[in-house]
Amino acid sequence: MEEALRKAQILVEALPYFKAFDEKIIVIKLGGNAMGDGELMRAVWLDIVFMEQVGLRPVLVHGGGPHISARLKESNIEVRFVDGLRVTDGKTLEVVEEVFGEINRAICKGILAEGGSPEPMSGARDRLILARKKPFPEGHDLGFVGEVVDVRPDKVLEATQRGHVPVISPLGIGSDGQLFNVNADTAAARIAAALWAEKLVFMSNIAGILRQVDDPDSLIATLKPRQIRELIAAGVIAGGMLPKVEAALAAMSSGVHKVHIIDGRKQHSMLLEIFTREGIGTQFIPQENDNT
Repeated sequence: MEEALRKAQILVEALPYFKAFDEKIIVIKLGGNAMGDGELMRAVWLDIVFMEQVGLRPVLVHGGGPHISARLKESNIEVRFVDGLRVTDGKTLEVVEEVFGEINRAICKGILAEGGSPEPMSGARDRLILARKKPFPEGHDLGFVGEVVDVRPDKVLEATQRGHVPVISPLGIGSDGQLFNVNADTAAARIAAALWAEKLVFMSNIAGILRQVDDPDSLIATLKPRQIRELIAAGVIAGGMLPKVEAALAAMSSGVHKVHIIDGRKQHSMLLEIFTREGIGTQFIPQENDNT
């Protein structure tokens, strides 16, 4: 009886969130680092199906960094990053496209197995993400790394209206048909903005933003844009975290209400962050949404 009562209390606590987010779009960026195996990934698929069933409209954008790096090493292709962005020559781009296809199919298979209705999409093939070559820092040519020019969300919206879960690979396409490797965090942020999403959730392999990198107890629960820029200036937010945080700021400035960074290594982390008062990661809120 006590266990049943506890479950009932959890549902009652979650009810206001069900009502607040009914028919709202939630964009979830699933990072390659957060993609484990077995029960962990099953919990992710269950979370997505749960959101779909209680009235939310989840949209999934996936990365694939570790898988791409592993495949490149197997192929004896150099792995290089500049400011958190993968240097992408022609051979690397072929590997990126191949691995993204494999990951997209695996995600769709997982969601389908749990009773969901995934719809695979490619930012390039479906012309969702229009891109051009990203200007490179002095002394560095990033190759076929794309800068997002525009996002055409109509196909994504149509899929959500049919009750499907779009699963998007972050490839972009140029005006001449050239494929570009688009940073998945940036792609997710631009897609969230184009969809006027209620939330953008980054699932990663970290607890959130930590004041001290090696101290999990230094997790920062809530940040405003001014505080985020201060942490960047202080070097607390750096390296591979920079594109993610810059994408979060851009998304909020374009109308996304809240952005969350959560630990995808924890089971049901999405549900804990979205449907409980405490949450488990770091949330970014626009300045005007906070009176302190």
